[in-house]
Amino acid sequence: MGFVLAAVAVVVAGSLLARRFNVPVPVVLVLAGLGYALLPGRNVELDPDVVFFVVIPPLLYAAAIEASLVDIRANRRPIASLSVGLVLATA
Repeated sequence: MGFVLAAVAVVVAGSLLARRFNVPVPVVLVLAGLGYALLPGRNVELDPDVVFFVVIPPLLYAAAIEASLVDIRANRRPIASLSVGLVLATA
């Protein structure tokens, strides 16, 4: 339980720092994750089902809420070509 509270505190602090210095929040959180990975000792392992069903849906929802429909329409051709290209490359 202590790890969960510490992780939430790091995410909140990272978000506040990112907004204060006008840096994208994901960049700060990735750097925090890299810093955690470099710490000595045992790292936490998450079950893939937990990540898939608990972590990813709120992230997708938050990204969808913050997405601008005007920007998506203005960039629909690159978005469509990149999404189709990624699916083909993955397949």
